[in-house]
Order: sequence, then C-alpha cells, then structure tokens
Amino acid sequence: MRLPNWKPILNDLEKERAVLLLGPDFLPHKNVSVAADFHAHLSDQLADRSTHFFIRDDLFLFDTAVSKMDAQTEAEAFYKGLPVDEAVLSLIAVLPFPLVVSVNPDLSLPQFFSKHQLNFQFDYFSTKDKATPSNISKPTATSPLIYNLCGSIEDYQSLVLDFDDMFDLLKNLLGDFGIPKTVNDALVNATTYIFIGFRFDKWYTQLLLRYLNKNRDRFSNANKNYATKTVISDENTEIFFQQQFNLTIYGADWQFLHHLHTEYAAVKKIRSLLDPISDRAALVRRLVQFNNIEEALERLEEYAAFMSADDRDEVTMYKSSYYAWLTENRNRTSTQENLDVKIARLQKGILDLAQKMP
Repeated sequence: MRLPNWKPILNDLEKERAVLLLGPDFLPHKNVSVAADFHAHLSDQLADRSTHFFIRDDLFLFDTAVSKMDAQTEAEAFYKGLPVDEAVLSLIAVLPFPLVVSVNPDLSLPQFFSKHQLNFQFDYFSTKDKATPSNISKPTATSPLIYNLCGSIEDYQSLVLDFDDMFDLLKNLLGDFGIPKTVNDALVNATTYIFIGFRFDKWYTQLLLRYLNKNRDRFSNANKNYATKTVISDENTEIFFQQQFNLTIYGADWQFLHHLHTEYAAVKKIRSLLDPISDRAALVRRLVQFNNIEEALERLEEYAAFMSADDRDEVTMYKSSYYAWLTENRNRTSTQENLDVKIARLQKGILDLAQKMP
C-alpha cells in the first residue's frame, strides 16, 4: 500500500480541517454491495415481485407505494442487523475529526459514541420535513458532528432507495436546500477530505465530489483528498478523477485508519474511550444528545422495571418537570436563560439516571 506524506494530513487533523467521509463499502456486505445485501433481505422477508433492483446504481424501483413502504420499514431491521466492527469505529471515535459524513443511513457510529459516553452531535439530510428540527452547533473536535447524507433508518421518509429519492436528493443538495449552514461551513473550511468505502464511478461519489468542489470555486482542485478502499473501473477513469477532483488514489484498505491513528498518536494525545455503558443507557444518552427529551423519558419509564424504587420516583419527577418546562416555554412565563438552565439540569438528571441502568 502506497502511503501518503503524513505531515499535511496530521496538521489538518490537529487544526480541525480534516473531514472523514464514509461510503457504502464502509459497511460489511456479503454480495457486491450493501444495497445488494438489502435486496436479498427484501426478497427473503417480503417475497415481493414488485421490487426491482438495479445493481449498477444500487437503487430500487418499486411498482407500488406499498412495496416502497415495506422496504422502508425493512431497512431499519436490516441495517440494525449488520455486524459492527467496533475496532474500526473506535479509530474514528478517538481521532479529532470535527465532521464525519456518511452516505449510509445506519446509526452504528452515533450508537458507538453514545455507548462510550463521548460528546457528539448527530443530524441527517432529508428532502421531507423532519419530526425533530436540526439544532446543531459548529462541529469541533470536542463536539463532532456525525452527518448522514442519505437519511436515517429512524426516519423512513428520509431514506434514499429509488430513483425518485435520488433525484430529490440531487435537486436539494446541489441547490443548497436542506444542508445546515454548520455542515456547509465545515466542508468549505476543510482542506483534507478522507474517503473510505467509496466506488468512484458511482452516482453517490460523483454527487459528493461535485458538491464539495461546488462549495469552493468550481473544480478548483484546492483540496487534498485521500481516497481509501476505492474501486476505479479503468485507468482512464482514475486519471479523470485525479485531474478533475484532485484525488490522490491509494487503493488502500482499512489499514489507512490504523496508520493514521498510529501517526497521530505519535505526535498528539488522542482522546480515550470510557468503558461502554449498557445498550439501554446508550439509547437514552443518544436521545438526550439529539434533544429528544420526551422519548428519552419514555424509554426511562419503559426500563423502570430494572431500576430501584427511588430511581423510578425520579423518572416520574423528571417527566413532571419536563411537562412544566414545556408549559413555561410555550407560554413564555420565564426568561430564556431560566428555561435553558432548567432544561440543562433536566438533561443532566436523565443522563445520571441512565448511568445506573444495568
């Protein structure tokens, strides 16, 4: 494997100017792609003849609206059932990337961050209205943002499954509709992009490359892009991408992250991972981090059987406090500063209570 000059990469990583981009091949798959595995899953679970799969584009064609809704529902179960390589996720978690962009709708990375009690933000792109509006701050190394470009498995309408979804994504993304300014700014200010798990002759890769270049001067070649585990169909295609998008093709595998981790740890202190907490606690923690306080409280109430009597009483009090806060917030009977203090205390109390769960 041909390795790069590490100095500029490490410098950009330290200065929070390096962005990590995760492609479909980042996820484990048995067939040619994870989308092909999903098609096999649909065939097994639904035996649906009205669903067609285009292997070249990793997209589906649904003959009926019902078939598409069934596929959206099955997507959640499929992606949650994929094996997780925690060794790879840990390499991402301890490196100071301010922004990680994934074209996958899975939640394995934010769940890993939650289980290890790391501070982070999460958001996803959707061409439809989202139930919970985005509320993210500037991505930093201490408060990184994990951004799913092709939706989230917890919001079925956000998934990119067929050509209609892809068209809506292209139209909105290239028209600068729906991408939070904080994400756009982080991409514009980055000077190193590290691609892992992409095939450069696929539509989603070309979309990303054009979007990144569009945010500067058109095809300015101003950035240093390092692509790992790439699939280039032929020599002419490789030359085109190198010249058009200033890509340095290494054709590396996951070892690139290991090398990056080793090189960075040799010159800078990396963050440590705390011992993982339970899945129940991790879910509550993630809901709080996504500002979904009501659902976090519902999950605590659902898990009350695993708590002591005193802790169950605390759940009841937190729910009462939250609804009182909602009333104050709606009627504006308190100052914004006071409201912010109250919700922060409530969030802290929920997180402390979640830590006690087995």
